[in-house]
Amino acid sequence: VGLSGRKLNHFRGCQKGIPVYVWPANEKYEYRLLNSGITGLTDNLDPSYTWYQNGKGARWQKPATKPLDASQIKLIENADYATHKDVIKQLEEEVSPWIECSTSRKRELIKMWKSKWNWDVDVDKLVDKSSHSPPWQSVRLIGHRGSGKTARPVIQ
Repeated sequence: VGLSGRKLNHFRGCQKGIPVYVWPANEKYEYRLLNSGITGLTDNLDPSYTWYQNGKGARWQKPATKPLDASQIKLIENADYATHKDVIKQLEEEVSPWIECSTSRKRELIKMWKSKWNWDVDVDKLVDKSSHSPPWQSVRLIGHRGSGKTARPVIQ
């Protein structure tokens, strides 16, 4: 299993939409994990952490609860360091929480996710089942209990 190339394609072929969680989702790999369809359990949900230190770009902390469509993903991926906070602020204002999204937007997002991450689901059924919360297959960024309070690893 890998986060790129043939190994990622093999992983997606086996996954078929079954959620996979990785802890700890180190900042070094967080972007690649999320982009690969893997939910990250992070030690760092600090809202001021908005730029990946490895140069992977701006960090969107709400991939499931305030999901971005294809054009919004391009916008955040193309942001440079100087403007990324403005782009994040713009998206925070523009992007509706999942529960407020129209049925057509939910359908568009689920179709995009199904295609990108090889979900084995019926889009219309999943839209109907996911009216109040994102589908359980959705990629999330989750802060584990105590995230941000103690640096890892804890060695005493």
